[in-house]
Amino acid sequence: MYIRRGQSEIKLEKNEQGGSDFSKAILLDSNSCEAYNERGLLLNNKGQYQLALIDFNKAISIQNNIPIIYSNRGLAKENLKDYKGAIYDYDKAISMDSKNHLYYFNRSVSKAALGLYDSALSDINLAISLDSSVALMYNNRGKLYYFMNQPSKACSDFHKATLLGDEESNYLYNKYCVN
Repeated sequence: MYIRRGQSEIKLEKNEQGGSDFSKAILLDSNSCEAYNERGLLLNNKGQYQLALIDFNKAISIQNNIPIIYSNRGLAKENLKDYKGAIYDYDKAISMDSKNHLYYFNRSVSKAALGLYDSALSDINLAISLDSSVALMYNNRGKLYYFMNQPSKACSDFHKATLLGDEESNYLYNKYCVN
């Protein structure tokens, strides 16, 4: 009950109430993997990455076969600039669910942060092959191409992302691609 109410509160942008509900759910059931994961997401979104990491670790210690929790922990590690740790978590998520484009996308971001552009490009290409409707993936691939000195491919992706509604890509397209 508290978990669902907390999720509803978060959707209504009542983060404090949502966090309180997740904490109540944990008090009632200290083995609620879902409550720890939800509170971890909230903490991560509030910029409290270390606390989020603690909740994701607890959720995984309770139930270690849920790929989204590994991905969520990867995001917290990424926010803490622990890119190798994030890649490890995305690898775990992908090993459990190889059809989720977000896991490959997230892993590509961490790889790019480490300068592993070819590997990041491989991941983002896989992500796009799984779901070609996400503008942010084209935006990020365009940035990769730009860093890899492939401006025509970068411009093509910025244009595609712009068509899908991404405003940053429109800016990048106009800045780097329009003569």
